Amino acid sequence: MGTLNLLCGAAALGGVILWGAEPRFAEFSLRVEHRVVSATVQVEGAFSPEVMERIRSGFPVTFIYTFNLKSERSIRDKTWSRTRISVTCKYDPVRVEYRLNFRKDGQLFDTRYVHHWTEASRGMIALENLALFDVPEEARGRPVFVTSRVNLLSRTRWLIFPDDLEAPEISSTIFTVYE
Repeated sequence: MGTLNLLCGAAALGGVILWGAEPRFAEFSLRVEHRVVSATVQVEGAFSPEVMERIRSGFPVTFIYTFNLKSERSIRDKTWSRTRISVTCKYDPVRVEYRLNFRKDGQLFDTRYVHHWTEASRGMIALENLALFDVPEEARGRPVFVTSRVNLLSRTRWLIFPDDLEAPEISSTIFTVYE
């Protein structure tokens, strides 16, 4: 079918840490081929001092990307399909390497070992042409769109109030899949 693009602002600068910047999607584009929806996303402002401190300390840090295939309805949007992609970074100070684990809906699909922070940070904030879901039979021929959000750090304030570090949810343009 082709590529649908929704670009949001300037592209992130190859994993450059933007201190003090609020996390946001710098790029969000979709590709639909033979009923399979693939996405390319890039987040900027993801590496707050708290995230960096956890990584440097050797604690695993997981970024969770959530994608939903939806149709508009008058009261509440219909969700046809949902996928969660998680990217976990664990720094090993003895080997001086970063291990990146990629999971789709809880299933490990890729592990990478890199020795430079620029490669590790890019792997955490940029997903390229990643197959998300197959458009269900019931959704074909209907106008649909994809929403995405990313949770960068789960935390709480005063032990009970959630205060997660997240990029605001973003939506694609509306498209229709006929195949």
